[in-house]
Amino acid sequence: MPPKTAELKVQIEGHMLLAIKAVKEGQISSAKAAADAYDVPYSTLKHCIQGCTACVNTAANSQKLTKLEESSLKQWILDMDEQGLPPSHDMMCKMATILLSDHKGNISIGPN
Repeated sequence: MPPKTAELKVQIEGHMLLAIKAVKEGQISSAKAAADAYDVPYSTLKHCIQGCTACVNTAANSQKLTKLEESSLKQWILDMDEQGLPPSHDMMCKMATILLSDHKGNISIGPN
């Protein structure tokens, strides 16, 4: 049975980290040689060595809430649920809009 996609991604990331370490510590002289040795894509390895941030680790351009606002919204949802009043989608959109209006003007989320 072939490895599952998630397992394969973890393996590739592990190989990528080992390749980066080998190049930075001088165990392997070039990114191309490290990519071949650790069976990882050369272009990806080269970008990682140069310090580029992976897409998965960056915030989306369309993200409206900051991490703190997301955390506050999540806590509010959990608090409401704990009180036996789980918020509807509309209520969550209204709360997110309130959070946004504090620093971005009249921006809204969801249906008006």
